[in-house]
Amino acid sequence: MLTPSDRQKLDSIENNEAETSRFFFRKGLQDVEAHPRQFIIDGLRKNLAAFNWLPSHRRSLLIDLANFFSFGPVMLFGLWGMFRHRAHWREDCLIYLFFLTFMLITGIFWAHTSHRVYLDVYWIAFGSEVFAEKLFPLFRDPRRKRSIAQLASARVAHLWMLRPKGVREAPYKHGWPSVDPAELPPFHQEMPPVALFRA
Repeated sequence: MLTPSDRQKLDSIENNEAETSRFFFRKGLQDVEAHPRQFIIDGLRKNLAAFNWLPSHRRSLLIDLANFFSFGPVMLFGLWGMFRHRAHWREDCLIYLFFLTFMLITGIFWAHTSHRVYLDVYWIAFGSEVFAEKLFPLFRDPRRKRSIAQLASARVAHLWMLRPKGVREAPYKHGWPSVDPAELPPFHQEMPPVALFRA
């Protein structure tokens, strides 16, 4: 709150931007010193608003739900991925520093959910590991990884055999890998066997 003397002071320096900025800076420090507990509570509230799953300026119900079901899971899986990756904190410390500085600046000043978007990129990166390893067992089974690679090789070989006449260059310098369709998972055995050759 500005007292009458504060308003007089502001009127006297209204044409001096630097002095006006210093005046509000001093007033802010005085307010923090007088109410430290309230300053911490307000900082937490501003961070909760910035990291909310709903946009900090509410819009229509459809837009709010779109934000909730998009940015919400990104944050959830991102935090899960960060926890799973905690053993590599030395490599990731710069990313953690980005989050820390954002929270500090938000606590002192303010921020909207849109200001947090550059941090969502890191949550997407961390969360992708959780998706790949936990939600998609296909990528977790070494045998299936190998069979998918073999299936891809078989498909490329099949396309190569159907090449137009006159095209003789083999795409693989060292020839084609051998593939046994019997080793593929059941859902891949529908594919007819193809004759593979070496260049």
